[in-house]
Amino acid sequence: MLKSKKRLLNPDYLFVTQDESSFYLDSNRSKCWAKKGSKPIKFISGSKTKINIGGFYTENRDFYWYDLGIKKNTDSFLKSLIKLKKDIGRKIFLLLDRATWHKSKKAREFFQNNKYWLQILLFPPATPDRNPTEYCWKTTREELTSIKSFKNLKVLKEELDEFWEKHVFTHKPVLFVVLQWFIMAIIPIPNKVLEKSTLVDINAQIVVVHTKKIIAFGKI
Repeated sequence: MLKSKKRLLNPDYLFVTQDESSFYLDSNRSKCWAKKGSKPIKFISGSKTKINIGGFYTENRDFYWYDLGIKKNTDSFLKSLIKLKKDIGRKIFLLLDRATWHKSKKAREFFQNNKYWLQILLFPPATPDRNPTEYCWKTTREELTSIKSFKNLKVLKEELDEFWEKHVFTHKPVLFVVLQWFIMAIIPIPNKVLEKSTLVDINAQIVVVHTKKIIAFGKI
């Protein structure tokens, strides 16, 4: 019992959620405050230029971000994941959405070859609201990119870096606590099983389902 409690308090893995997002030079806001009777003017360049960012939000409320370059694909995703590992220096339990580049053959091979430090679990289909990293994007847009336009990519990148370096994200979903409870203290789940499993929310319970069988659960 004492050993089990120790594992709970000092887990080997850091729980992390991941997501990608694009930010454009032009503001995407169509509404604004203005003096009654006046005609607000929105200044835009018409540019579709954007920057792709890979974001990671940890159970400790730390946010890490990496420039993905021109495209969001398997290569840019894996490069950002390798950089994250170097930055945090810990084993990672990573929760991902079901983007094609997260499930590609190359990605699966990488997960398998690096299972000594990496565990993977996929969110249910079409559930962006379950991913805490989505709220990092939401806050960024509300407080920065939706209220102004940017001169060029360099300025956009600099202001994003400055915002994320200063901003403290405070949302911490119960999901992290639940996952720690049943994965670290109750049942070891093989990497191959986790990759083909999903999270299901049933009556305020988080359930891990694999081939239609419940293999672990945690009550919120």
